[in-house]
Amino acid sequence: MPRSPKSGFILLISLFLVFSCRSSPAPVQPEPASSGAHPPAATVQPVGPEISEERQPFTPELISQDEKRNTLVDVEKFIEELNQVIQRKEFETWLTYLTPEYIEYYSSPETLAEWSNFPVLKRQGIMLKTLKDFFFYIVYPSRGSAKPDDIEYLDYMLIKVMAINSKGERVVLYYLEKVGNSWKMTVRR
Repeated sequence: MPRSPKSGFILLISLFLVFSCRSSPAPVQPEPASSGAHPPAATVQPVGPEISEERQPFTPELISQDEKRNTLVDVEKFIEELNQVIQRKEFETWLTYLTPEYIEYYSSPETLAEWSNFPVLKRQGIMLKTLKDFFFYIVYPSRGSAKPDDIEYLDYMLIKVMAINSKGERVVLYYLEKVGNSWKMTVRR
């Protein structure tokens, strides 16, 4: 029996459908029994190359002039408050302005012995034995009216605060570390 053009067309469509559906559909996963909990969130796969969570190595050029200016304003306020605490000889309050590293370093017998060897203390016969001694004999006489003129970033969260003395020399007043939302005095690293 001769085939009609219509039957050839139907055969061609049938063959196309058969071959295009060769793969079986994915099985349907049963839904978990409702326990009142929210269904797990969908996992989203990143598209493109993975983004590294690591920070870039620090270079001072990464700090904008606006950021430096804003930090200097914050540091000026911090030091103004600190000066008032020092001028009132409030040792316990002063401790709240320090990092644990600062407290540990300036409480160590080795550091206190080094400071005790300074000529002005030796002439007076003063031997520093505690951090409290350091506060009253070193910090109080020398830092109660310090004013910052400039800052230098050593890292994203660590700065050197400097003043310019009467000879025009830049001298280090403090090393400050950003802890949370506030600055704290720290030791040089």
